[in-house]
Amino acid sequence: MPQAMCADKRYSLALAMKRSIIVHILFPIAVGAAIYILFRPNSLLVFSWAKTAGLSELIESARRLSEPLRNSIPSWVIYSLPDGLWVYAMTAFFAVLWKEAAPGLLQTCWMLTGAFLGIGSETLQGFGLVRGAFDVGDVIAYSIGTLLAVTLVSPRRATASNHNQVQEYC
Repeated sequence: MPQAMCADKRYSLALAMKRSIIVHILFPIAVGAAIYILFRPNSLLVFSWAKTAGLSELIESARRLSEPLRNSIPSWVIYSLPDGLWVYAMTAFFAVLWKEAAPGLLQTCWMLTGAFLGIGSETLQGFGLVRGAFDVGDVIAYSIGTLLAVTLVSPRRATASNHNQVQEYC
């Protein structure tokens, strides 16, 4: 196959990877962060960080604008969805990172890191070993986030559909 066609194929793969990073990693993190900033209690640590960064006024303005929505949003969206989105993004990150590798135990362990951290921290909260309150909704959100990322962004899907095409033609 001519070099120009191979370069086009590699460019297409690079665009697909960038799209995966935006859609499966950055977007879920941004949505989770927005939920935290707009609707969670301002006693959380992230608000002291925002104050240190000089963002308090901006955040307070955004919170005032979003206040009419507060009562129409289910509590699981405010309290569990950001956790599920975080685990989804972390799992997707490792799936994108390992996209070119042959699937194996190492890749699977890395992809499940977010689920282990999330569910592990909830379990430790349940036993009173770390600060916080055990919430089964968070465990469900972690599990769903992991399963969705593994299903939608797994290295097996990416490797089979993209990498082999370039190898075959270039």
